[in-house]
This record gives sequence, structure tokens and C-alpha cells, in this order.
Amino acid sequence: MGTPDKSHKMLLAYDDEFAEVFSAFALNNRVKLDPNQLHEASTEYEHIEHGKPEELRRDVVKIYDGYALGLCVCGFENQMSVDIGMPVRVMGYDWTRYRYQLEKAMPLNQKTRIAPVISHVLNFSYKQRWHWPHSLRDLVNLSPSLAVFFQDYKIKVTNLAWLKPRQRARLTGDFRIFVEALCEMRTKGRITGIKQPVKHIDAMMALLAATTNHPSFELFDKTGFQEGKTTMCEIMDRWVNEVKAEGERIGYQNGEKAGYASGEKAGYASGEKAGYASGEKAGYANGEKAGYANGEKVSAMRTCLDFGKSKSETIAYLNKSLHLSIDEATKSVEAFLEKDERQGRKNDNV
Repeated sequence: MGTPDKSHKMLLAYDDEFAEVFSAFALNNRVKLDPNQLHEASTEYEHIEHGKPEELRRDVVKIYDGYALGLCVCGFENQMSVDIGMPVRVMGYDWTRYRYQLEKAMPLNQKTRIAPVISHVLNFSYKQRWHWPHSLRDLVNLSPSLAVFFQDYKIKVTNLAWLKPRQRARLTGDFRIFVEALCEMRTKGRITGIKQPVKHIDAMMALLAATTNHPSFELFDKTGFQEGKTTMCEIMDRWVNEVKAEGERIGYQNGEKAGYASGEKAGYASGEKAGYASGEKAGYANGEKAGYANGEKVSAMRTCLDFGKSKSETIAYLNKSLHLSIDEATKSVEAFLEKDERQGRKNDNV
């Protein structure tokens, strides 16, 4: 997807769209520009700031040279949010263009004349309306005593998403379709589109993608669309279907992935629980068996010693009766005798 700044300029770069929008909002339709009288102008200016070259870039600038206005420099500044410093920015853009004309007209004399510069700000946001500022005076802490001497600098701003039907009716081209889409996004949160053919389809969809922050407007399949014939309704119908299908595909993948993870977690928990129960059961059985065998061995040693059997006789008995090896029987008898002896000493001290 193109950058938002570049995408906002694409549609207005067309002379027919620029002429209509500039006439409608910058000139209030009092004068209508002929698109055939528009010429490209540089959007980059360089000036010296603190001894260093500084570059200024405007959004869209064209030079008009026709009967309606004579020679004139026309410019748009496109905004997605309110810029508090906009009056100063526009003043800087206009000053740079005036200075550029003066430098080209050197040497100056009383007959020197330069073209007027008219700048207009378009607010592309459908979430934030531009209420302020509209002039340099809005930003200046101006005392009443100085007000009469202050040179103000005003800017004109059009809130596209808040235009009324009669204002939108000033437009007939693709920008009308775009403005209708912005109004729908503000009031309904979705775009249905109007039954009007789109002449610049790629530029329109790139503009919608940048303005709404939905790359899918630019990336979806536009195969078969014909510029100047395919309506915005048809475009939006296909976009909705593709987005829906893509959403279902992603949802299925995410659900499958989440289900696998959930199943793995549940299986691990179930296995852990079953393993614990099985281990507990086996441990109890083994413990019971070991305890019984040990008890039988202790009982046999106690009986042998109580009947006066010697150590060697007791070892031989364990080997024969309980099937213990000689080494195991010897260790068991010695440990028993040692424990019995300690217990006896303990009783003697009581």
C-alpha cells in the first residue's frame, strides 16, 4: 500500500479532479477553473534557514493560466488530523512561492507583478472535525491595544466528512464519490457507495485505504473493473465479498490453531491427572508389598532371637525361609541387632 501522504495526493493530481474541487471549496464555485488551463508546479521549495538550506514540501500545487483567474498559483494541503500550527505552515508555503516568483522576476521595478497564491486545507478525517485554528490571530496572544496594528493571516478549511448534501452536490467527479464515502464512514461506520462510475479506480481505492487505514481497499482483486464504467456500488460489493471470504479463512485458521492449542493443553492436563492417579495406585501397591515383606522379615528375626537363635542361625533362616541372599540377610540381621541394642540402652537410661 502507498504511504498515506502519497495516496492523499493521487486523486487530486488529476487536472479534472483538482479543478472541480478547488472551484467548489477554495473559490465557493464563484469561479470555475478550466482543467485544460492547469499546469504542473513543483511541490518542493528550498530556502535558507539559519545559514542552512531548508526544504518545504506542499501536497498538491498547480499553476492556473486562464481567463477565469488569470495567472494564479493554487494549492491544497491535505490533513488527517488537526494541526494547530497550520496557519503558520500555510503562511510559510505561500511566502516561499511569492519569494520564488520575485527571484525569477529580478531585477524588480514598478511594473513588476507576481501571481497570487491561493491555498486551501482539506480535512480528510471522518473522526475529528476541524474547529480551530483558522487564522494566525487564533494562535497569537494579542493585547487589545495591538489588535489594530496586527497583520492577520487566515486559512480556509473544508471538513469533507461534514459537508451537507447541497455542498457535496457541487462535485460531479470521483472526489464526489470519495466525499460521500467519508460521510458514510462518519455517520454509519461503513461504505456502501453510490451508483456512479469511477474514472480513476486505483487512485480512489488508494485514497480510501489511506484515509480509513484499511489496506484491503487497495489490495483486493480489481480484475475486470473498467474505469469510467464500473460504479462505486459494484466495487464495494466485490470488496465486501472478498473481505468476508478472507475473514472467514483467517477465522478458520485461527480457530484451528486455537483448537489445537486448547486440545494440546487439555490432553496434557488429562494425561497428567491420569498419570498421577496411576502412579498413586502403583505406589500404594508397591508400598504395601514392600511394607508387608519388611514386616515379615522383622517378625522372623524377632522370633529367632527370642528363641535364642544365634546370629548365623538367624541369617540362615532368612536365607532359606524368606529367600534372601546371604549378603542381604546379613545386613538385615546386623541392622536389626544394632537397632535392638540402641533401644535396650535407651530403656536402661529411663
